[in-house]
Amino acid sequence: MNKHLNLFYTYKTNHLEDNVTRALIITLMNLTPVHLRLFFSEVLKRPDKIHLLADPKFIFDIQVPEPLEEERLNEGNGLIVGINYSGRQKLVFDTNSDSIGVARPDALVSDIESELSAIFEAKLWDSLYKEQIQKHYRRFFDQDKTDLAKVFVEITWSEIINFLEKVARQSQNPKEVFVIEQFVEYLDLLGLVELNF
Repeated sequence: MNKHLNLFYTYKTNHLEDNVTRALIITLMNLTPVHLRLFFSEVLKRPDKIHLLADPKFIFDIQVPEPLEEERLNEGNGLIVGINYSGRQKLVFDTNSDSIGVARPDALVSDIESELSAIFEAKLWDSLYKEQIQKHYRRFFDQDKTDLAKVFVEITWSEIINFLEKVARQSQNPKEVFVIEQFVEYLDLLGLVELNF
């Protein structure tokens, strides 16, 4: 495979977390609505919230700004998704500590009809750190109605790819399949997963 023919690979660019997160969000944007909602249900582990056949109303964003006070998330409608290599960091949070500075999440995906939003913090290796997640919690969640441990989900690039490969095998949408295959190949080029197609 010629890496320079990959949809997401670019010349003379360090493939940083932001680049990989952008590729993930573009891939999610190209899933059919049911498959995107299955991603929320199966990968992000929120089957109770998902309305598979609801109208396809979604929001996708990267480098997400702080919400207005009345738009803050809670345990019923929000998640913080930490993506890393192994999924075994098992962060222990201290929400009483005051982390200095501001951290901006890498991305946001919202399913308006299911009333569920996920903010993403993506790392290429096992480098999630609790202070950054705690800052996201303070900026995006109503702390009076939300326990950080209940809204944080740690997942791996391999879990994402395993799900996407299943979708690609049964999808009848050529564009969806193409984008998934390109994303899987891209992560393989970066050494984050093994290519199984």
